[in-house]
Amino acid sequence: MKNNIQLLKETILSSDRILILTHSSPDGDALGSVAALKQIIKKMGKEADCFLEELCPSRFPHLKDCFTVQKSTEEIYDLVILADCADRGRTGVVYPAPKTLCFVDHHISNPKDGQINVVNPDAAATCEMVYDLMNEWEIPCDGDLAAAIYTGILTDTGGFLFQNTTKKTHEIIADLLNFSFDRNSIVRISFQEKSLTYSKLYAHLFETLCHNEEHGAVIGFIDYETYCSLNATVDDTEGLSAALRNISNVECAVLLTEREKGFIKGSVRSNDRYNANDLANQFGGGGHMRAAGFKTNLTYQEIKEKIYEWLSTHQ
Repeated sequence: MKNNIQLLKETILSSDRILILTHSSPDGDALGSVAALKQIIKKMGKEADCFLEELCPSRFPHLKDCFTVQKSTEEIYDLVILADCADRGRTGVVYPAPKTLCFVDHHISNPKDGQINVVNPDAAATCEMVYDLMNEWEIPCDGDLAAAIYTGILTDTGGFLFQNTTKKTHEIIADLLNFSFDRNSIVRISFQEKSLTYSKLYAHLFETLCHNEEHGAVIGFIDYETYCSLNATVDDTEGLSAALRNISNVECAVLLTEREKGFIKGSVRSNDRYNANDLANQFGGGGHMRAAGFKTNLTYQEIKEKIYEWLSTHQ
């Protein structure tokens, strides 16, 4: 990876037009890694565009100014960086093939098929890798940059509760806290503040939950009509899949959300028995061993049958 890190630096410095993208329905690590890379690139004397297919989630107000809502571009960029994204087709943004494509990512499902691949599945978060890039390239940190990196690491470790949290993770956080930013606000909006709509969706899930004790699995489904009737947004569903996994004796939790008619987004969370990435792969998705996602045009019943079939062969 060392050569790729140096190659990425050289490519940034030699590029006039740079675009940074991440996966659709971005989480804190996706947004934080893009925002941090944008700031690092600016400190290197370059500018980068950062596009999202929809508005930056409201729970990350300190990052929203880094992004422009734009679903397509005809410009051919010198360098496109896919941050925290293992699949070039999952950005939600249509763009021409760039001169150089680079992955900066920690997903185990990353194919590493860019011209530059800075990929480390052992990293707790992509923002942890961005922190390493910042230090390797001797880029000075400040409060805004520290806040972006902190956001990604905080959220992708579940507030430092997940198994991906390491000694290095805490050492990075300790260093970031040397800089001035509103850490308490980031923690509060990331984990504590929930909308009234979230509570209504939570109630709906637990009234309609499909529980399979044999496999230690639960499947929750928010259908399109329910989603629309509550005027729900992607922000309102954040944290629901983790809530399902927290049920006693649950080894695999799948949240299925029909945000658009005919397409269902799956969010997979697992404990020790199952590999969430492998399950998501059955639907063309991917992610990590304990957290993964997918999007499919299969029906709820078809998805459920396929999940149970997979669970029965992966005891």
